[in-house]
Amino acid sequence: MDLIKYNEKLCFSPVGFVNNGVICYFNSMLQSLLSCTSFIEKVLAGSDNNPVIKYLKELIKLHLELLKVDTEDEKNIKNKIQSMSVIIWKVMVLVNRKKNSNFAFNGQQCASEGFNHLLESIDECWDIKNLFTHRYNTNLYCFDCKKWVSSVDNIYNIFTVEPEMNVNQLEKFNEFDKKEESIFNKLYDIGELEKLNKYMIKQNSFVDADFKCPKCNNKGEKYKLNYLVMVPEILIVMSKKYDNNLEKKNINMDFPEHLSFKGNDEILKYGAVSQIEHSGNLNSGHYWSISKRKDGKWYILNDVNVSESEFKPTENTYMVVYHVLEK
Repeated sequence: MDLIKYNEKLCFSPVGFVNNGVICYFNSMLQSLLSCTSFIEKVLAGSDNNPVIKYLKELIKLHLELLKVDTEDEKNIKNKIQSMSVIIWKVMVLVNRKKNSNFAFNGQQCASEGFNHLLESIDECWDIKNLFTHRYNTNLYCFDCKKWVSSVDNIYNIFTVEPEMNVNQLEKFNEFDKKEESIFNKLYDIGELEKLNKYMIKQNSFVDADFKCPKCNNKGEKYKLNYLVMVPEILIVMSKKYDNNLEKKNINMDFPEHLSFKGNDEILKYGAVSQIEHSGNLNSGHYWSISKRKDGKWYILNDVNVSESEFKPTENTYMVVYHVLEK
């Protein structure tokens, strides 16, 4: 099935969302999804039987209506749009609570959780969820067996960029990785790509000393190789800014504006359509979106506040959303 490419005709005007005190994370995530025209297209074709889809569809139609009206009606439509995010957030919470009695929101969440909660609330809408699904093949190499001992496919909705490893074993594993590098680069044609783009296609790490080899049963560290085998219409890349102690790291990820991946005899090109910024900490932080809109310009969408901006990731950049542009 062909990927649904970015469609400029379904882009919106920049309009902010109301924040009732706890949903800046949801507003930023929703603004980013509304930068993805394949998401808009699938929601419009979705069933009103799901209440979250029903209200998302109403929000999208209001946005599209705004593009056609004169200035006298513009303010009224913008007011409706600004209030819709709160309604969608409440409906999403109610749907998830109905499915899971233990589901609850206690204050601030993070934008990635908001995204996953939204997908949970439309769990039956596979055509929409599949817009975000990418797949990796995970392989393990045993240094005792001296061969690859495991190969498993894994499916994800968000690609998480981990900080670079800085451990005693790194030299050993990098040395082994270099032996595989020339073969892998030839297969996947990643030699000239930017650093993050290369890392998304191929990641090397290791499993700890307690792991038992499924072939020889010996415990010990194993080399792990993940490589990308399927990309979606919408690729959400998240920078992991918190360590295991929930301490925030000032990581300035070098997010490029464009990514490319080798498909079946073709090159798939992706462009950034939104970035989510985060300041503060997990308990008292704030989220906002910088997103591309109808006129091709980038805008800061900070709850109800809107101003012109540009794509320029900083140490506050938490997530970047990419959409397939062309083949």
